[in-house]
Amino acid sequence: SSKIPLGVETDTDYHKLKGIDLNDAYRMSIDKKEITLEFCVFGCTFEESTQQMKEIAKLLINNRDSLNNPIPNIIEFSHLPDEHFEYIIEDAIDTNTEGTDLKLKAKIIIPDGTSWANEDTVSNYIGVNDGIAKVAPIIKLIPLSTTVDIIETKSNQKFSITNNEFNSNQIVEINCNNQKVLLKSNENDDNPQDITGLADFDVDWFRLDVGQYVFDSQNTAIIQTVTITKRG
Repeated sequence: SSKIPLGVETDTDYHKLKGIDLNDAYRMSIDKKEITLEFCVFGCTFEESTQQMKEIAKLLINNRDSLNNPIPNIIEFSHLPDEHFEYIIEDAIDTNTEGTDLKLKAKIIIPDGTSWANEDTVSNYIGVNDGIAKVAPIIKLIPLSTTVDIIETKSNQKFSITNNEFNSNQIVEINCNNQKVLLKSNENDDNPQDITGLADFDVDWFRLDVGQYVFDSQNTAIIQTVTITKRG
């Protein structure tokens, strides 16, 4: 069984309004949340159950990279189709023995605080983020000018990049997840040029809030696709 809190945990700051006995919430961000997993291991002998339990523990525990940063694992639940969670496990797994059977209880941490859709959502310059949290898009466009200017009209976020070698046979990919801009000679270009350094230093790496988004290239580009991974 699993206990999965719905919605999001938040870290919220409050400003106390003295004299009127009110608190004004002025900053909120999504915090990590915890999922509890409980399951049983059945074996013919206690030794068999213990061995199965060890194998389960190996599957749950995170590996670490060369800098000892935990590498998140992925978990999916049958009652939550089409989405997955990325998690880390910090604590040891609790066990309880009943004869030859073992009951296990594990607490896993979801650093992002939300799930992620298994399939990306692709739109043109107009689309909808119907998840529960902001997302970073990947925008593909054809440049029509040496300077490409994009604005998201709902939030007034802006992005600008200049390259004197831009032409309309190329594709520019703005990846707001990893804050990279790639220049491709065609859709199948496997060796794109990294032109991130040509973007204005104060650009907004778009974060799309819940609801509709509308991009305007101001006639400097043709926006082909906007790709997002929704959060639930």
